[in-house]
Amino acid sequence: MRHNFYSSDSVSLSASSTATAVAGPRSRDDKMIFYLAFRSRRRKRVLLVKVLAKNEETVRQLVSKLGGKGLHPHLVYSEPAPPSSKKVPNRLWCPYCREWRGLDANRAGYTVCEVCGVSDMDYHTRQYNRLWR
Repeated sequence: MRHNFYSSDSVSLSASSTATAVAGPRSRDDKMIFYLAFRSRRRKRVLLVKVLAKNEETVRQLVSKLGGKGLHPHLVYSEPAPPSSKKVPNRLWCPYCREWRGLDANRAGYTVCEVCGVSDMDYHTRQYNRLWR
């Protein structure tokens, strides 16, 4: 991916806290890495927050609680996955969001996922959507 998903800013969730996790590579203390994507009101900017949690259920609870407060985070996985359902017309598979998404142009003119911001030039995005030219 063309994002810096490995910044030093991260949130660590214990088993007692409520948060939703996305399956990703294991990190220290057998925790998994997840990302929450927050879109700005004008949908021009994406804020990715790195979350460390022991399981995905913990992260799902966090997403639910944040959604109840009006923040509407989207879960973004650190490892790509192939499509899990039939193709949706006028949408491309985002291997990191793991959903069929629309792609929009960003400020630099690249076509990117409307949620996580991954480019259509990413290897896995091109592979799963058969975009090779």
